[in-house]
Amino acid sequence: MKIKKIVLLIVLIILSLAIILFIIRLFSPKHLDDLHPNIPCSKDLIKKSDYLAVIPLFENESIKNYPEWCSYINQFNKSLVMHGVYHTYNEFNTKREIEYIQVGKEEFKKCFGFDATEFKAPQLELSKKNKNILKNEFNFKVHTIFTQIFHKVYHCNDSGIISNKITDWI
Repeated sequence: MKIKKIVLLIVLIILSLAIILFIIRLFSPKHLDDLHPNIPCSKDLIKKSDYLAVIPLFENESIKNYPEWCSYINQFNKSLVMHGVYHTYNEFNTKREIEYIQVGKEEFKKCFGFDATEFKAPQLELSKKNKNILKNEFNFKVHTIFTQIFHKVYHCNDSGIISNKITDWI
């Protein structure tokens, strides 16, 4: 009898936490990852997102080479986040020097006309050392795994762990 009550209590707690998380995600700002001129992205995704995570040098192609695209993204008046520098696998789980990050910041500024103030590592892989550099040397607000948990996060190429269609529901 006692075990049934404990199991029921645990199930109710888990269900309550899931409902609370659902409500938080429902009202939290939405994020769009992997924005770059060479990655197709629907206007609808851009419009419904509050934060746009931009890759400065995807496949070595700088966003600054696409001034029309830069103006197009700026017109949405969204919060822009620097999403890595090259967006390679484990890019920021590997030790990065200040100069490496500075290259991404410069390309971002050349495109949008202002400095990036927020950063999100590709695949959310971020070593403690790199996180300290981003915060202390660049004064970045760093988005972490909690962004993915407490906000709806979409991907331009729908390459996230969870499909954009499912993200809409949860």
